[in-house]
Amino acid sequence: MKRLVPADVRLGMPLPFSVFDKDGRLLLRKGVVISYQHQLERLVANGLFAAEGAAASTAPAHPVVGQPQPVFDEIGSLTLRLKTLFTDLLGAAPSDDTRERVIAMAREIHAACARDAEGAIAAIHLDFHNPYLLSHHVHAAVLCALLGERLGMADAELTPLMCAALTFDIGLVDMLHLEKQPDALSEEQNETMRRHPQTSVTRLKRAGVDNEIWLAAVSSHHERINGSGYPHGLHRDELPPGARLLGLVDIYTAMIKGRSYRAAKVPLKAIAEIMQGKETQFDASSCDTLVKELGMYPPGALVRLANGEVAVVKERGAKIHEPQVHSVYDKAGMPLMSPRQRDSRLEEFAVKAPVAHSECRAVALIIRRLWTK
Repeated sequence: MKRLVPADVRLGMPLPFSVFDKDGRLLLRKGVVISYQHQLERLVANGLFAAEGAAASTAPAHPVVGQPQPVFDEIGSLTLRLKTLFTDLLGAAPSDDTRERVIAMAREIHAACARDAEGAIAAIHLDFHNPYLLSHHVHAAVLCALLGERLGMADAELTPLMCAALTFDIGLVDMLHLEKQPDALSEEQNETMRRHPQTSVTRLKRAGVDNEIWLAAVSSHHERINGSGYPHGLHRDELPPGARLLGLVDIYTAMIKGRSYRAAKVPLKAIAEIMQGKETQFDASSCDTLVKELGMYPPGALVRLANGEVAVVKERGAKIHEPQVHSVYDKAGMPLMSPRQRDSRLEEFAVKAPVAHSECRAVALIIRRLWTK
């Protein structure tokens, strides 16, 4: 049987084939209608199968035009599917189609970013509920897609790089419990940590991954151009271009998320710290591309305006310090039930400082609706 992906099923239309679970048990008979995207995502994440050729033979020649899922929501829902992929990758015998499913997810993220880059960027800055290990990989893939496009990467290079972003830390899964460990890591634990890139490569090869760009990016994403990285202490010319970019993306997406042992950094501070490592840890091209793509205040970031209001960045602006913003707190600090669009080019609404998301939990749902209407 063939494992299905969301594109194999048309929302609101009768199923043209019966679907089964991984053990061959009937889940839905031919003719059943799946009406909602979240239902489809959950079914596919748990494993949805059809007879070989069924999906291909009944797929429409042209996609049906309908109401697409907002990219903001799509990026979030991919985390659930990645969990299923990780379970498969870490199993004793990964499925034959595991590699193809990672590639399909990378292409789906790439397409989502092309449809709505603002929504994709906002999603990675406003995801505080999904497990870190999973969301970190999806967010890294989003940034690889956006930065890779800006750098003019061909699909033959960008797709495997995004696959690397979706899988680069699977070698750390066995160490997740250490996040809550109160004491410093032991010498043995530190050594395991330093080996995790190669552990990830080993697990990927076992799943049938043989693409050199994919494996090299995973193997070297903790290396730095000055030789200070690990596991091999490689220098600039020894580092594959994909590994340089993935290493930068890994650092940024980690910085903007809080962990048990540190608070999240606001995007502006994270970008500033990365720029301090320009031409020492990270190459100039990757650093400059990150700033050009995200700006000083990327979509999803919170800022304080000159008039005292707190606003969320909705879209990037023509200048990196003049994004399109919507106020969510008035100047007295009271939440606004309906965000108010402000022009940050005007002196009254100029962006003055970043604001931490932890200070604005009362309006979290209101903020998310800006991208999910």
